Amino acid sequence: MTEPMILMREEFDAIDKEIVKLLEKRFELSEKIGVYKNAMKIDIEDANREQQVLKNIERYTAKNYRQYSMMVYGAIIDESKKVQLKMVETIK
Repeated sequence: MTEPMILMREEFDAIDKEIVKLLEKRFELSEKIGVYKNAMKIDIEDANREQQVLKNIERYTAKNYRQYSMMVYGAIIDESKKVQLKMVETIK
């Protein structure tokens, strides 16, 4: 493997490490939100909030990468809801 490829892969690894840390923070917050929603008898699914998040992501992302960011964030939202549901099931 060439030196430039090794360096680019190392940069990917560093970025992935940051992304994972941020995802963990997001999922921890999702747990707290799940507990709160359960206590307040609020549904886990909030289509308006999901659309707001996706609109934000669309705004934050460069035009040539939007479709990819939107797909990734759709998956992040789905997994965040699963985290919330798991918390609610743990409480019951």
